[in-house]
Amino acid sequence: MPRSLAAALLAAVLIPLSSAQAEPLSLESAIQRTLAAAPENAVAQAQKEALRAARGLAGTRPPPSVEFFAENFAGTGPYMLDRSEVTASYAPVIERGSKRQARVALVDRDLEVADAEALARRLDATALAHRGYVEVQAAEAALALARQRLVIARNLAREVGRRVAAARDPLFAGTRANTLVAEALVDIEVAEHARDAALVRLVAL
Repeated sequence: MPRSLAAALLAAVLIPLSSAQAEPLSLESAIQRTLAAAPENAVAQAQKEALRAARGLAGTRPPPSVEFFAENFAGTGPYMLDRSEVTASYAPVIERGSKRQARVALVDRDLEVADAEALARRLDATALAHRGYVEVQAAEAALALARQRLVIARNLAREVGRRVAAARDPLFAGTRANTLVAEALVDIEVAEHARDAALVRLVAL
């Protein structure tokens, strides 16, 4: 990952838009931001609104039926209209209350299912945010340890270098100390990449 992208992602996590000072990202804030950004929330809200509308319709009476019939079109000429007959009928639909209650109960059950599914999605998102936050913290701790090892390796290399220069230690001791410094530098680079990758996963939530 380019270092500029990693720095930008780190700033997005640690620096709130409303503040010029960097603030540590807490677990609660990470979870809240994840839930606020989850697209599933908008989908669940739209689904529940549709079900609430369906519940309102389920509790209303069925609309009446209105029908028109035309017949006796036989004949031609000006006498055709005199022989035509048009009949209109209005028939209200009468249903028992149990049917209406059954429709409402069915929609209520769908609403309960939608609420349960929304809660499950929120719990999944919370778990993902929690896991991502812990990964970032663990990566930061590993990076701090790698930096401490580098400090120790450099101090040791300087001490061994003085002893080798004074002929108090053999030359290979200095080579070994310098190798430890190089290994510590590699460990820091690996730890930085792991930290940046953990940040990317957390920001992606």
